[in-house]
Amino acid sequence: MRNYRWFRRLSVQAILGLACLLTFSACTSPAITQKTTSTVTQDNGTLSPSPPLSPSATSVAPPATGNTTLVYDDQMGAVLFLGDTFYSNNQPEQTWIWDGSVWTHLHPAHEPSNRSNVAIAYDPATKQVVMFGGISSLGKNTPMLSDTWTWDGTDWTQQHPATSPPARDDAALAYDATTNQLVMFGGGSNKPPIGGLVPPSFNDTWVWTGSNWVQQHPITAPLPVLSPTLAYDAAQHQLILFGGLYANATPMRKELNDTWQWTGSNWVQLHPQNSPKLFDMLNGQQILYGQPNMVYDPQDRQIFLLFGGDSQNDKVQTGWSWDGTNWSRATVNGPPTSADTGDLLYDVKMQAVLEMTDILPSTSISFDTTLWKLEGQTWVKLDEWGLS
Repeated sequence: MRNYRWFRRLSVQAILGLACLLTFSACTSPAITQKTTSTVTQDNGTLSPSPPLSPSATSVAPPATGNTTLVYDDQMGAVLFLGDTFYSNNQPEQTWIWDGSVWTHLHPAHEPSNRSNVAIAYDPATKQVVMFGGISSLGKNTPMLSDTWTWDGTDWTQQHPATSPPARDDAALAYDATTNQLVMFGGGSNKPPIGGLVPPSFNDTWVWTGSNWVQQHPITAPLPVLSPTLAYDAAQHQLILFGGLYANATPMRKELNDTWQWTGSNWVQLHPQNSPKLFDMLNGQQILYGQPNMVYDPQDRQIFLLFGGDSQNDKVQTGWSWDGTNWSRATVNGPPTSADTGDLLYDVKMQAVLEMTDILPSTSISFDTTLWKLEGQTWVKLDEWGLS
């Protein structure tokens, strides 16, 4: 079965049931969003939380959880990792950073509740990481979330905008340097499935102003999709949206490979001569691709797209490059071989594309989350950890 992020919605309740047999904590109180802190009085007489626990640098990577979020924080100059404690629903997320050589576990005063499939991106305008929504990792009926959180390099802060998008997961979020907009598109809804297993999706567009969400009303827009991917092409000054899962199709969902550009007020569909293929043949079997993920690589001055796919016997990934007008196949050697492309980002300090795989084997509750660096055309393992 294809290892889409949306599949976790279906499997999480089954995992929770088994986790209840293994540990009582997985079935107790809902996730907390604030740690207990004391307060100190500042010079101006106001109260503020006391300094958080000192961060702890370690050669040991964060624990494998099966639900991880990865984003590059330009202000910190480090990779920000957010992972939930998958078997313990009464704990918040865990915040770590990777500086290119060592992991550091941070202990901010506040952290978001357990969740997965969030929309997350760095906002240069506010110099903060912005995170929206997601799906509660272990909760009754796995509810969708509609909260907004920001990370300033020291602490997580829940924002309370006057207007917010409806609750969703697997939306795309990226900063458009041409229009100076942090743009969010699509994602899955809480509505009952139209046909098959996947709930219908959104095709609305929202912009984060730094304090509020503002819905845009483009004349044209892509189809409602789950798990589209969005990246800014600095060489071409384009915000590019690609693909996603069109869950509103009946009787079956449909993977898309269309390409769109955001102009600041409207979506324009592009029609490249070549588009990333949705399937291949390997060893006599059909490989079905999905779960696209994109990142801009300033070394190549192109957007790099990664597709994951699997057949009955093989799990593969295929790469593509966008030059502003057309897609071309990009040779990628070696692992990762996960059908789930995980999180893809560009590490400015390391000057390399990184991927964190996130694999949920169908035979056991065992997670293998590995950090990889793309050197030329070859993936090189940086770190690895697992839970079995």
